[in-house]
Amino acid sequence: MNSGARQLSAYAGRMTTSRIAVRGALSALGAIALALGPATAASAAPIEAGLVPTDPATITAEYGQQWQMQFTSDYQLDQYRAITVDLTGVPGTVSAFGWGTNEGYGEWRLNVIGGRGSQVLDAGTYRVGLEIWASSFGPPQLHGVSRATQTLVIEPAALTTSIDVAPDVVDPQSTVITMQLGGSWLTESPGYEYLAPWSADDLQFVPAPPAGTWSLTVTDDAGTVLLEQQFDTQRAQRPAVSYRWADAPAATPVVIAASFAPSADEAGNFAVAPAEPIAYTTGESTRPIVQAPVIDTVPVAESPTGIALPLIALIAVAVIGIGSAISAGVIALRRRRPRASLGLPDADSNAAEGTDSEGVADDATVPVDEDTETAEVKAGERS
Repeated sequence: MNSGARQLSAYAGRMTTSRIAVRGALSALGAIALALGPATAASAAPIEAGLVPTDPATITAEYGQQWQMQFTSDYQLDQYRAITVDLTGVPGTVSAFGWGTNEGYGEWRLNVIGGRGSQVLDAGTYRVGLEIWASSFGPPQLHGVSRATQTLVIEPAALTTSIDVAPDVVDPQSTVITMQLGGSWLTESPGYEYLAPWSADDLQFVPAPPAGTWSLTVTDDAGTVLLEQQFDTQRAQRPAVSYRWADAPAATPVVIAASFAPSADEAGNFAVAPAEPIAYTTGESTRPIVQAPVIDTVPVAESPTGIALPLIALIAVAVIGIGSAISAGVIALRRRRPRASLGLPDADSNAAEGTDSEGVADDATVPVDEDTETAEVKAGERS
């Protein structure tokens, strides 16, 4: 082999060696990348923190009140700006807020306060657990699950019932009875929150006076019931009802009792104390006394059977009319018959010929035959 061929062979050998070295280097870099990859992913996983309920293990709150619970953590929770809390053991409509505090000596606290829907959590006992995610920026940096539940007891809200009675200012005999709910629950937080303008459209998440039925009973000294009424009210309505007893007996001692029963779906959330009955005397009568006239009983005549009375009256009038016409004709005919029997002309023709009112001429005589009682008319000479 000449020198030129030997040089080409040596160059090709060096290129092959270089390729092998490069391939080896790339393989080493890939191995390093694979080794570093899991370490980088593991560093991005959230920190797992333990949460243990603090003492007391049982939290008690009245229906409608805000409640708060605490959990101890083994990790510093106060360094995170946002802590998201998911509750277990309560309805899904109930939310909560959380924040961390440093109690010193390596002890950190997670404080949880009820949020939306927590104030209308029905009375009862709940075993509350939680799961949290904490972060300052970006994705969650800490995750924690409570190692035990904490007991939350919601007690019924206490309400009172009162009765107010007064005579009507217009008519003292009428009595105005007012029944209303009372107690600190209605006059302090949370019972009055439903009156806030921002609660008008969100009443399902705000505590308010319950729906229910008022029962009113008035009895006399003998225990006879004089009045019994019931009135239904809706949730968040004014917790009072007024009734005007208009037909109350005058100057009569009575006993007035009233009670309120919350509706079935809210009966367990309220403990309503019944009102003390009130003894009351109705007002004197100021109404004018009107004596009703006494009317004697008049026997009712029986209606005639057969032809109706109006038809009988018409027939009677017709008969009377026909009888009157016949009588008039007979009378006229009788007046004319003596003239005709005496041979006298009719009165109308005599008047036309100038006779006197008796129908006989001035110079005429009418002798009467006594035996035959017939009249003969002798005509005289006319002048």
